[in-house]
Amino acid sequence: MYQWTDTVRTVFEAGSYVENYSNYGNKKGSKLTVAQAFSMGQGFFARPEIRVYGTYLNDRSDSAQLADKSKKNEFLVGVQVEAWF
Repeated sequence: MYQWTDTVRTVFEAGSYVENYSNYGNKKGSKLTVAQAFSMGQGFFARPEIRVYGTYLNDRSDSAQLADKSKKNEFLVGVQVEAWF
């Protein structure tokens, strides 16, 4: 995370997974997300927060897991709102 101002920050996330199933084959993949976040204060846990994000998904599985089963890569764009009470 990079905090630009008290209320604006950019968040980077990366991850990967490997799952082995005896009945369903191997499932593995990775993701990379970049999000621009706007919150009511400084710090990673400042809430409420609105995020605009883009996520790149890579499916390296034996069986298709993405929304379009014929593809191995997918790019998602979205908006997320998070508030704690």
